[in-house]
Amino acid sequence: MAAPQPSRWESMKRGLALGARDLLEGLGTLPDIVLNQPINAIGNWLGYDPGLRNPGAALADLAGLPEPETEMERFNSAFIRGAAGGLPMTAEGMAAASLATGPVARGAGAALATTPGTDALTGGLLNLFLESD
Repeated sequence: MAAPQPSRWESMKRGLALGARDLLEGLGTLPDIVLNQPINAIGNWLGYDPGLRNPGAALADLAGLPEPETEMERFNSAFIRGAAGGLPMTAEGMAAASLATGPVARGAGAALATTPGTDALTGGLLNLFLESD
């Protein structure tokens, strides 16, 4: 016997919760790569496993947000995580453009800040490619 279909309300709640998880995981990618992975590598080299992981994923787990289950959910999640991962770079560009004292740093910051849509799209597509089986 097939499982009953969830109501529209249940489907919408699940979609929002999955989107929140994906956003948190995507935003946590940068600190995970820059901080956690090098610490894990050094710890493993010394014979100790620090066990650090994506802080966004840890926060999503703590909040009890669902994980993607179906193929379509995994596909959407991969794209959203990649797109969200590009957002910190845009914010850094905005900060650099407004706080920089030299013309080169100001120009580099402006270049990073002017393409948030392209950054999100590129990040999403790249993450889809990297996570495909």
